[in-house]
Amino acid sequence: MESEYDAIRRWFNAEYCRVSERLRPYLLGISAESWSIKTGLVPAGRSGFRRVDVLESLFKMTTLQQILDTDKGDLIDRVSLLSDAVYQCDTAWK
Repeated sequence: MESEYDAIRRWFNAEYCRVSERLRPYLLGISAESWSIKTGLVPAGRSGFRRVDVLESLFKMTTLQQILDTDKGDLIDRVSLLSDAVYQCDTAWK
């Protein structure tokens, strides 16, 4: 499973701008503040956290184990919200 996640994660990181542009209208109303994850991308001197949207929050961790280890009890909610957004987006495009 880790190798599958790694392949999907690499694709997602390369395509994030394009994918998020399509999904963003369906993610409106979901507070970005609700989905913060620890990243190494924040400049020194800050809290070590950067706000991300629900979509990005599922692909920033480098392994599935990291996702599980850092889950604050909201992983299923994030997956569900994203699933609903993808379904709505797909329905609108058909």
